[in-house]
Amino acid sequence: MRYVAQQHPLGCFIACIAMLFDMDYAQVADLVPLQDDLEQLQRTGVNVVGVQAFDIFAALAESRDLEIADVQKPFACKAESRYLLALSTSDRHINHCVAVDETGTAFDPEDSTSRKHWSEYEPIGMLARTWYLAPTAFA
Repeated sequence: MRYVAQQHPLGCFIACIAMLFDMDYAQVADLVPLQDDLEQLQRTGVNVVGVQAFDIFAALAESRDLEIADVQKPFACKAESRYLLALSTSDRHINHCVAVDETGTAFDPEDSTSRKHWSEYEPIGMLARTWYLAPTAFA
């Protein structure tokens, strides 16, 4: 997996999708909307843009004959799959995400030097980009 840096303070999801699908940041940014009203998000906790972004993520997978699977706790990674880990931040309305390659190495779009094993994080959610499951499902 090729590392892609986020180019916006809230661009970690875009960068992770780019890494998971071997795309450039700009290619994904053209498809995935960014939250433009951070104050409203922090005030209400409602992230409509985030829902749209996940729908686009699922559509990208389907267009490549891949599936996005919601991984249930206890989290585990399987070989030949890539993962998106959702991580909590100090702001309860904003999460961060990292991309995980087929070996379990996590790529943090905020830190180009970080190459921790995914198990060193405490994910609050995990999605798998898999080659072998169908149909596309999003729980």
